[in-house]
Amino acid sequence: MGNAVREAILALAVVEAILDGADVKAALAHYRQRLLAAFARHLHLCRELYLSGRSGPWWDHQIDAAQRGLEWCKSVSEPAEPLRYRLRGFSLEAIDA
Repeated sequence: MGNAVREAILALAVVEAILDGADVKAALAHYRQRLLAAFARHLHLCRELYLSGRSGPWWDHQIDAAQRGLEWCKSVSEPAEPLRYRLRGFSLEAIDA
């Protein structure tokens, strides 16, 4: 639930920033980068939990699924670029370079 709320706040902030004149490509790239990072973090935490409770084929399947998800996140991630934005409250603001 917490991830969904944070992602909704970020989505709203990105849309508002674009409507206020932010570079569309850069703002959407930021959004994608942050979503992928959050999803990878979630999968990593799930995998760690599953490893700690590992006890049978069901757990092994969950561990494998989380690992495949992590590999997918890595495969679709673009080379890390410095973040150009940050979320301040409910607003996206440019980071001065």
